[in-house]
Amino acid sequence: RRRKQDMALMEDRQVRLKWSRKKWTGQSPSEHSLAQLLEQFGTVEGVEMIGSKGNQAVITFRSASAVDPCVDHYQSSEVMRAHYVGERKKRKQEKQDDNIDGEQQLDKNATSNLRTGKDSDRENLRDRTVRQAAERQRLMKQMMEDEGAHMKRRDPKEVRKKSAIATSYPLPWDGKVLGSSFVSPMDKLQEMERQVFGKAVDIKTM
Repeated sequence: RRRKQDMALMEDRQVRLKWSRKKWTGQSPSEHSLAQLLEQFGTVEGVEMIGSKGNQAVITFRSASAVDPCVDHYQSSEVMRAHYVGERKKRKQEKQDDNIDGEQQLDKNATSNLRTGKDSDRENLRDRTVRQAAERQRLMKQMMEDEGAHMKRRDPKEVRKKSAIATSYPLPWDGKVLGSSFVSPMDKLQEMERQVFGKAVDIKTM
């Protein structure tokens, strides 16, 4: 178990290099030249050439802090790549997977929010349409009620006016007005004229 822990600690300080022999210019890399090349990231404790093709090596740094800069530096290189080793490789891969899952989840959330926003817009449009229809009905009802109240306030006067007009003519006649039980038609006419015009019309003057 102690040996396994020591191996894990050493793997945390290691990177695996792989380079393209076709794209490599100059003399093929050696343990010495690779150590010199990677000293820019930290002190190199050991270089072990691996692989049957002679284009791979395991580099052991003195500090694990040199591993990340090395891997990041050669990440976009077309000539040589640096990879994590052992458990650190698994942890980095899991972290990358988590990042990918997180990005996918963000995309899903963004899509869901966009769909929700569209649904909300449609719902708001429906609510606005229903509210406008209800407002129109309320206004129409209010107008009808106002018109009905106006008609109720006006009708009694018109009825009384029409009733007065209807009952004013012919004027009521009381034979006692002239103090006689017999009144000629002319006397009736003159009496009516006095009620209407305030005086009788003299036929002779017409």
